[in-house]
Amino acid sequence: MSPEVKALMAKATAALGRVEEIRKRIVDEKRELTAEETENLKTAVAEGRSFKAQAEQLHDEAQLKADIDKIPSMPLFVDKKAASDTISVNPQAGMYSEQKAFRSWLSNPNVPVEYRSGLVSEEGKAWGETADATGGVTVPEQMATFVITKRDAANLLRQRCTVISTQAQSFTIPTFTDTTEPSAVPEHGATAESTMNGWGKVRLTPAKYRLMAKISTDLLDDSSVNVEQFMGNHVGTRFGVSEEDQIMNGVGGLNPIGLLTAVFTNTADIAGATDAIAAEDITEAFYTLKQAYRRDAVWIMPNLTIQEIVNFRGMEGGDGTGPFLWLPSFSLGVPDTILGRALLESEAFADPTANGDAMFMFGSLETYYIADRKTFGVTRDPYSAISTDEVSFWFSRRFDGTPTDDNAFVRYNRN
Repeated sequence: MSPEVKALMAKATAALGRVEEIRKRIVDEKRELTAEETENLKTAVAEGRSFKAQAEQLHDEAQLKADIDKIPSMPLFVDKKAASDTISVNPQAGMYSEQKAFRSWLSNPNVPVEYRSGLVSEEGKAWGETADATGGVTVPEQMATFVITKRDAANLLRQRCTVISTQAQSFTIPTFTDTTEPSAVPEHGATAESTMNGWGKVRLTPAKYRLMAKISTDLLDDSSVNVEQFMGNHVGTRFGVSEEDQIMNGVGGLNPIGLLTAVFTNTADIAGATDAIAAEDITEAFYTLKQAYRRDAVWIMPNLTIQEIVNFRGMEGGDGTGPFLWLPSFSLGVPDTILGRALLESEAFADPTANGDAMFMFGSLETYYIADRKTFGVTRDPYSAISTDEVSFWFSRRFDGTPTDDNAFVRYNRN
């Protein structure tokens, strides 16, 4: 851990320590928070969470840089294939020919034939075509892995979803929307049928998502600059942020069906008016969700809701004088918890502003299915930005997603 990260975590620990100090005092005294203590608590929580978020971001960036710095040259292209592989090797650069071709192609769309010689199957096809209409160019495996790693780090929700890797254009999955339970029936008696196709998304079709990045020709020509790393950082992060937004807000069709746009049976209004969420909403949601889903469930909330729930307390010992429901985490990469379940703050979860807007969700993200085609493609366009002496690169990948079980989430709305 770097000195900068340690300093930020020390500030976070100090702020969250003030939170625990206030809490312990009032729990010991078996009383409610005063107005002043409530404000002090919220301020300390905000400071602690902010410092911890900064520390985690700096730590993640430092870890990525350290991994890259382990390899002084061409960090994305170092894993050699097996000796028995038929793909030709460029011994001077220590790279395989498709890797050398990709680096050459970034600066010049006309890849020398010697870099394509020996390429077979997919690699040969990729470097024989440079137009999007014919498939574009497949990003070499090492760079694709790098981009995927950055994407996953930027998408907190995806890490907990069920991901199906596929090369199929589309495939069918079942979705469950009813609450039909197994029941005893007499011999030859009728059995109740489960209802399927709850969100109209029984077929996942990974649609193409594209992102354009402009790179100056000077940067492409500068051999001291690792263009692959530059692109990988930018592209991976932007795809991660975009996919988290789709998981929350997708509207179906070409897009996934998002958690906030799906219609769940277990939906309720909060106890108070407008944004006045109450502790009973949290405990009620927790026990409304069936235990089978509750075991690995997580809380998903916007920032506004989190600000309101940090001083909520249980009923033990009297109304409002029990233990606190929200517990902070003092460790990097470990989320805060509510009633022992992880709390995820998603930037794609907009603060509620109107009646009916979601205040929070609680449920099992494992029941959200993602169809993922891991292959990244890139198309080089040297002409559209020629007036600014730049080259445009269009990155593309395909994914789709949908919730699959109506019983796996509860949602509470602004009233």
